[in-house]
Amino acid sequence: MFKLIRRVFGLGTGMKQAEELYGSVVAQARQPVFYAKTGVSDSVDGRFDMITLHLFILMDRFPLGERTHETLQAVLEEFFVDMDRSLREIGVGDQSLPKKVHKMIDALYGRMESYAKALEVPGMEADLQDALRRNIYRGEPVSEPALEALTHYVHQARLELGKQSTDDILSGKVHFPDPVESPLIARLETKNE
Repeated sequence: MFKLIRRVFGLGTGMKQAEELYGSVVAQARQPVFYAKTGVSDSVDGRFDMITLHLFILMDRFPLGERTHETLQAVLEEFFVDMDRSLREIGVGDQSLPKKVHKMIDALYGRMESYAKALEVPGMEADLQDALRRNIYRGEPVSEPALEALTHYVHQARLELGKQSTDDILSGKVHFPDPVESPLIARLETKNE
């Protein structure tokens, strides 16, 4: 009953592990270096797109059959609750809220499918770069070095999560690589330098 009340009032799932995992995803997605160096728009849309990218990296760590695990499903619920809360904070009214949340849900799953498809064939950097160009940069101009750096980071993050134990991740502990330490990102100039 308490779980239902938490969800109805937008308080989250109440599952500590899911809250910790989602918190890690958001903290990583908000790393200033993504916005300062890789050309991601420092806007509501840009932050949304980086959160969805990191949710994909987390979910992609697990084989399809394991993604229905209660903790992983609760992480997605945390995302939806967070999006609902964020929309309310920027003044979206109750009448249009369900439509906007539904649109965000479609965007999340569409992006996750796009990234998964781009990574189906190992070594096809162009496919992942195209997916990032469409979803993260939304077709806006981006320098090739910035696109390459973000693509390299995605591969690094997938490898890093692949090394972590399933039990640790499902208990709420996940470690993403520090994007500042990525050599391709480090070489990029900061915006407005």
